[in-house]
Amino acid sequence: MVFEGGQHSEPEAVSTSEAAVWIGLSGAGLIHESGFPEVAVGRKRLMAATRGLPSVFELRYRHPVAPGQEFRMLQGFRSFQPVKSGQLLALDREGNVLSPETGLLLMPLYQTQGEDGFFLIREFHPFWLTVSEILRRLRVGRLLHWLPGIQRDPREPHRLLVDRTVARWYTLEVLHLLGYRKKLEEADRLVALRQGE
Repeated sequence: MVFEGGQHSEPEAVSTSEAAVWIGLSGAGLIHESGFPEVAVGRKRLMAATRGLPSVFELRYRHPVAPGQEFRMLQGFRSFQPVKSGQLLALDREGNVLSPETGLLLMPLYQTQGEDGFFLIREFHPFWLTVSEILRRLRVGRLLHWLPGIQRDPREPHRLLVDRTVARWYTLEVLHLLGYRKKLEEADRLVALRQGE
């Protein structure tokens, strides 16, 4: 889970982050909303701040920044701004940093410290969360290795090895629904790892 409170230097970032903490405390059952008016105030604040945005996003890409890389985000980008695949977003020691896919930009790095240059997200319809929950409850993930082009890693059974020349259509999407994430991709082979393992 990621929470975007805004630029650290913006006064709004403090009150937005505070609102999220109150809502989180209530959601976790640590406080009762009836005894803390700050929760209702926080909900109102965040609803106003997120008006027009989808309620659920999927994190698609994280651009890591290593020390000495001289990463510089181009000026003018803001969170939730649409970007296109191949669009120039930043510069570093090796040259241009392009967006690897079309999506929404999240948390572009403008300060001098940090390990995340930016994230790319896209809308994830709540319908798919319901589908994912049903598939996981039915334990459909246990049958994946029977599908053509997918096998368990003999050394690490919780990992799946996917031959992309055989399992081509919507493979990553189906794996995501069942809790798997891409760990490694090389040419025609993909290694998928179940979240939390």
